[in-house]
Amino acid sequence: MRLGCNDAEGVHSYRLTSSSVQGKDGTTLFDTCADNHPSPEETCAQSELRDLLVRAIDRLPSTSRRAIRNYMNGMIAVEASEALGLPVGAIKAQLSRARAKLAKSLSRELGPRVPETPLVDGIRIAQ
Repeated sequence: MRLGCNDAEGVHSYRLTSSSVQGKDGTTLFDTCADNHPSPEETCAQSELRDLLVRAIDRLPSTSRRAIRNYMNGMIAVEASEALGLPVGAIKAQLSRARAKLAKSLSRELGPRVPETPLVDGIRIAQ
């Protein structure tokens, strides 16, 4: 005797195959899925750069350090002006000078900046 019936009776299982998800240009869904997770080397490099940036910010004068930290925390010039009781122009000037000092400090530590090769249709091209 059957006590219950399966609600899914008569429903067939469906399995995606690469041919069932092909686009008009022949690419499959699997072709379009990129691995967005950084490699261990990239994670390590990002961590080193973050530490380098923190140390460079800590070496700045207090006014420059405050301007950079306000900027990094998303505070706009008007908000910083109100919080510190300074004119907006002074806040913008402090931030500009602070960014220049930080760039100079980082360029000394990292050396000249190598431009990234451009992408054309998702493919990196040599220059």
